[in-house]
Amino acid sequence: MYRLGLDYHGICDKYPELFGPLSRTLLAEGSQVYIITGHKNTPEFRADLEKLGIKYTEIVSVIDYHERIGSHVWYDERGPWMDADLWNVSKSMLCEKYDIDIMIDDSEVYGQYFTGKTKYLLLKG
Repeated sequence: MYRLGLDYHGICDKYPELFGPLSRTLLAEGSQVYIITGHKNTPEFRADLEKLGIKYTEIVSVIDYHERIGSHVWYDERGPWMDADLWNVSKSMLCEKYDIDIMIDDSEVYGQYFTGKTKYLLLKG
């Protein structure tokens, strides 16, 4: 059994023809798929994943997590914001928390923070 982490922006939304079938196959075989994203976990977001055919075990939202633990998050017309250094390390922290084996993302900056168990796969396209 594996625990796969998938980013949404630049991964799931860009390659649904790849990650939709992969997510369904992994879940059917007993593995777990986590959507690890900066996006808030809202009904609209879950509907977007459904439209793309992306299946998952759980959505792990960086913003929701930091709001829950009391980190300083602020909003403007473009959406939520937080300290860049804290933001950049958050996906690796959450992958460790959820015992993720492999995280697939399209942002180079996050890779340097993956120093534990989780392997970081950078997908550029």
